[in-house]
Amino acid sequence: MCMSFLGQVFAQDFVLKDKLRLTMPKARVTQIVDGVTVIVNNTTTLNIPMLYIPMETPQEAGEGMRRAKDYLDETLKDRFIRVYQVRDQNRGQANAMGHVQAYIERDDGLWIQRDMAQKGLAFVYPSQSHYDFANVLLAAEAKARADKVGFWADEKWNVMSDIEAKSLDNRFAIVEGIIEKIVTRNNTIYLNFERDWKTDFTIAIDSAKRRDFARAGASPMQWQGKKVRVRGWLRQYNGPYIEIFHPSQIELITEDKTDENTG
Repeated sequence: MCMSFLGQVFAQDFVLKDKLRLTMPKARVTQIVDGVTVIVNNTTTLNIPMLYIPMETPQEAGEGMRRAKDYLDETLKDRFIRVYQVRDQNRGQANAMGHVQAYIERDDGLWIQRDMAQKGLAFVYPSQSHYDFANVLLAAEAKARADKVGFWADEKWNVMSDIEAKSLDNRFAIVEGIIEKIVTRNNTIYLNFERDWKTDFTIAIDSAKRRDFARAGASPMQWQGKKVRVRGWLRQYNGPYIEIFHPSQIELITEDKTDENTG
């Protein structure tokens, strides 16, 4: 069993308007651009946050993005939806391309982000701007992982150990391991997974994020010896390295043989 620091209960019943604001009560999906982008009313482009789908690159075939686009075509094309956004208008309203960052609910109540995570069509990827309902999405992803559907049918995208992460660079990853050492340097907290910080897997947390962790009921400085699961963009910087922007990127892992696949 693993537990997110945003709360201990992965609620099955939730209402988007409890944490988000309804900005478009009724809009018709007129075009599907790709697996995370749709156009409504022939005028407004929506981007779906909190999910990650690998784009097509020389190293990545892009099949995942094609699967997600097919899903949106089947699920949303010519359907009416409700569009929610984060309540704080100073964060997460639009992406760098000016597309509206939208939490999409179909007119029958289907929440698209959750359904995509549960079908293994995307990985959950909270950020400093988008983290509401992270626990609900992580629970949906855990079901896909247990069912080995979508990305979870491909070993390349499995949750990996901190040792396995050493061979990767410049990609999204979900990594598990035990924190061996914690140090603070230049206003950054470093969670090291081995004793040699120059080669081991490391999680970096800006000290300014301590308040966010405190609100979530967690203190990174007390995690030595703890097993965690972290998700984010992995790059090589004195070994494999993921920087954390919000507490929902880290989950505390507790062993429970009866519920090993609960996220």
